[in-house]
Amino acid sequence: TTAYSYSRLSRLFKQHMGVTIVDYLNQKKMVYAKRLLRSTHLSTLQIAEQIGYNSLSSFNHLFKKAYGVTPSEYRKKAKND
Repeated sequence: TTAYSYSRLSRLFKQHMGVTIVDYLNQKKMVYAKRLLRSTHLSTLQIAEQIGYNSLSSFNHLFKKAYGVTPSEYRKKAKND
């Protein structure tokens, strides 16, 4: 727990980090997802679930927004590199 309210903590976080807490966590999840796509044979759905997404379409959308390709496209490209 913290002495700050959620809204105060959110404002402080954004001031110091330059992004919201949610955006920061999503960025960290996407970095981890990239590592899993490169280094495991887990399905995209399994990776989505492992990093906390209940919806494969949400995961695919956020991944593509972050990297410009779908998780499947990223995995295929990573294997060819």
